[in-house]
Amino acid sequence: MAFVVDASCLVKLFLDNAGHEAFRAWFHDALAQGKPLHAPHLLVYETGRVIERELDDLPPSEQEELLRRATGAFRYGWGRAGTAFEACREHDLTYYDAAYLQVAIEETADLVTSDKALAKAAGSLGIRVHTF
Repeated sequence: MAFVVDASCLVKLFLDNAGHEAFRAWFHDALAQGKPLHAPHLLVYETGRVIERELDDLPPSEQEELLRRATGAFRYGWGRAGTAFEACREHDLTYYDAAYLQVAIEETADLVTSDKALAKAAGSLGIRVHTF
């Protein structure tokens, strides 16, 4: 089983917010089992922005290492970028969220998210959703 993980969950690796313990356990288990993890390229930038904003007391070299460790296990895809516009309108999503949805569709993957609107849209399309 393949998974698409969005930034709302991935940042739980280094931020202690709601659901972080359960997500960390799930993520480490997925890595240990060699489960394919997918995301659009924007995962790196969304995650980097959170590190830059929330962990600004870390030196840049440590921020970069944290980003590399958090995002290094993913297979990156573009999704069908043009069809993301359709998902935006159809499901009232941001273009960013629609990109995760498109990669999940293309990879026939489950979606891992903390975003309620994205989870709802994925569920309406028959995509299995894991929320943390």
